[in-house]
Amino acid sequence: MIVFIAIIRARSGLDVLICNAGMVHPDAAKSHGEVCLDGFQKTMDVNFMSPVASTQQALPHLEQTKGNILYVTSVVGEGPITH
Repeated sequence: MIVFIAIIRARSGLDVLICNAGMVHPDAAKSHGEVCLDGFQKTMDVNFMSPVASTQQALPHLEQTKGNILYVTSVVGEGPITH
């Protein structure tokens, strides 16, 4: 998050945070309902924890500027992943 804070300082504030990261690790879901926990964890880290951590860091700065947060998602989450 050091880069994040450096950008805020260089630009004298923050007006918007856009969370636009998403992925599915190839090992997250295997055939026959098996789940690779390492692959699933990597997927959750990018898709869930990354926006949470970014929002946590940005929120005090966005409150000062009355800025906005935009979360971008994918239609991939609407159905199962098949191999």
